[in-house]
Amino acid sequence: MKKFSLTLVTVAFLTTLLIGCKSTVNWQEEVKLRTGETITIEREVRHAGGGGAWPQGQGTVPKHHLIRFRYPPKTGPLIEWHSTKFDMPRASWAELPLVLDLSTDNTWFIYTIQWVNDYCIRYVKYQFQQGIWIEIPWSEEPIDVHETNLYLGAGSNDLEGLISFGTKYLKNTTGKFIWFLKKVGPKQVIARSDGLRCEWEPSTETFKVIRIKGDKK
Repeated sequence: MKKFSLTLVTVAFLTTLLIGCKSTVNWQEEVKLRTGETITIEREVRHAGGGGAWPQGQGTVPKHHLIRFRYPPKTGPLIEWHSTKFDMPRASWAELPLVLDLSTDNTWFIYTIQWVNDYCIRYVKYQFQQGIWIEIPWSEEPIDVHETNLYLGAGSNDLEGLISFGTKYLKNTTGKFIWFLKKVGPKQVIARSDGLRCEWEPSTETFKVIRIKGDKK
């Protein structure tokens, strides 16, 4: 009887928790571009049950990210980007967009971050070409360094309204976000901690982690 009562309490707690969580969160965000121009974009995150591992997820994890904007603002064509990848260790969290910007040839690009295994992290680049987003193939060549200009707290399910550039900069730089989220590059694939290196293994078409010689950890 006691075990049954405990189960009911647990179910009631989880139900209350999920009711308080939004499955879809929408907000607007100011983004400063390389040119110095600031645009306002629309963002959407869809959540699904997946545990409390995401600090702000409150029992859910972000399963899908959407970015939508017009350029030139208000009068230009509508541009939308949707996440397509998931973190490999969990196969549940969607890739997290970090950078939205214009290249020197006025091509839109987005960088996201994706865990490819328990130790290796990859920055994924997309370019907007002829009306569609194209993923740029992975390469061992260095990439340009870009400071993160999208809000890192996108996993929260209580966002709404407009996040200004100033508010975002303050939260991104002073919040407890790990270093590899705050910028992209120059390496396209990195290890999550010192003393490790990630290398591409052609025979298995996967990344493997290697402990750097001399590191005693």
